[in-house]
Parts: sequence; structure tokens; C-alpha cells
Amino acid sequence: MWNYSDSDVGSEKKQAFDDLSDLDRPVVTITESQAKAISRKQFLTGSGGGGFWDSMATDRRDIYLTYALIVVNVIVYILQLMFTTPDGVDVLAEYGCQDWPDVVGRFQVYRLFTCMLLHGSWSHLIGNMLVLYIVGYIMEHRISRKRLLIVYIMGGLGSSLVSMFVHHFFPIVYTLTWYGIPIETYEIYDVRSLGASGAIAGVLGAVLFKIIFMSKTHEVEDEGAVGIIRVVVISLLAFGAVYFLRYMFAPEIGVDNAGHVGGTIFGALTMFVFMLIEYHYNSETE
Repeated sequence: MWNYSDSDVGSEKKQAFDDLSDLDRPVVTITESQAKAISRKQFLTGSGGGGFWDSMATDRRDIYLTYALIVVNVIVYILQLMFTTPDGVDVLAEYGCQDWPDVVGRFQVYRLFTCMLLHGSWSHLIGNMLVLYIVGYIMEHRISRKRLLIVYIMGGLGSSLVSMFVHHFFPIVYTLTWYGIPIETYEIYDVRSLGASGAIAGVLGAVLFKIIFMSKTHEVEDEGAVGIIRVVVISLLAFGAVYFLRYMFAPEIGVDNAGHVGGTIFGALTMFVFMLIEYHYNSETE
């Protein structure tokens, strides 16, 4: 082993490779695809040169699309603040959030997409962007940058659809209390929702589906289960950070669990379609 520099030229380099060829054991060469497979395995299992956090520290400059999504969300929230009326009405949220009467009754289908760019508070935004940074890095740098945007949009769309239908047919039950004594119980239908967490859940669902599939096909070999647990734990901790921030700084904001489930399912289904296309293409080329 030696440190190569620009000064190692001419006969010195030739001598170094000659010395290497004189070793008793053969020199092992690997192809580019094998190198990528080894890198993926080391990332998922935490083996090799560094673990998950070391990899993120060295490769974070390559996740251009993830950064772009974060910037867009931040800019939109700044616009929300700028277009908030003196009496506290968020104009962009009023005209862009997901709502059954507007989407179905007034055919404002665009709300299914615009709602994933809006946020209710700074804590809501910061928590979602933290999760997006983590799962976006995994998706873009370790699986597929080209598919991140499609999975993000499909996850957000699925989140909006599931949330809208669930809140329309299954109301949220609220109970007013006074010093712990129930006073009145009432039902709320068609609860409006906004936020990027549904789209982010779609990316998480796609990542988990892909990793589980890789482990099933032994692409990550026997240590694939360790990688799955690693990604699941990190992602759940990130989602936990979102809930902590929202309940700590904005306890009046409710969590749309139906939207999270819908986003996760649609993200996993989108990745499944991509993998079917890959399988079909590989079968035709063989």
C-alpha cells in the first residue's frame, strides 16, 4: 500500500506496479458494476470504510434534487408568510390546501398537488425537511436520482387522495372537556390538510420496498437485514423528530396519519412499477 501523488511518475510508477505483480497472491480486479454493488452493500450494512453518517458527510454534495426540493418548500413557505393577511389568513393555504368540497365539488384538482408544497408552521416545515434530507439522500444517491421526483410526486398524490377520502367518509371525533369532564362531542368531516410529509412518506416507502427486494434477491447478501433495520430506524427517528417539533411548538396542528399511510403505499407501488419495467427490459435484452 502506498500514497500516490503527482510526483510519482516515470520509472517509479512502473517499478511500483512491477513490485505489485511479484506478490505471492494474485491481484484482484473488479468491474464498475461490482464496485457499485460493494459500495451499496457497505452503505446498507454499515461495513467497510464508513457507516451511514460517514457516507452522508462525504456524499452530501451529490444530492442536487433533494436540495432543490427543500429549497422549493422553503420558498413556498416564505411566500405563505408574505401573503398572510393582517388578520392571520394564509391566502396560499386557503387556495392550495387539500379539501374534498373544493377538489370534488369545484373540480380544483390542482389542490391534490399544491397541498404538498404548503406548511402550517416553521416547526412543520423544518421537521419535514429534516426527513426529506435523510430519505432523499438514500433515494437519490444510493438508489436512483432519476426516480426521486416521480416517487415524490406520486407519494404526495397518493397521500392527498387517501387523506381526502378517509376524512370525507370517516369523520374526526372531538370531545370538548372542562377540567377533565366531557362537555360535548362532535364530528368533523372533510378536514383540510397540507404539508410535504405525505410525499416524503412516499419516498420512504419506495426506499424500504427497494431495500427489502434487494435483500430478498440476495443483492445485499446475508447482511441485508442489518441494512433494512438501519434504514427503518433512521427513518422512523426522523419522522419522530417531525412529531416532536410539531407538538412542542405547534400542538394545535393535527397529524394526518391517513395521508402518511397513503403516501407510503403509493411510493412503494411506484417503486414496484419501476422494478417491473426493469425486469421486463432486462428480460428482453438477455
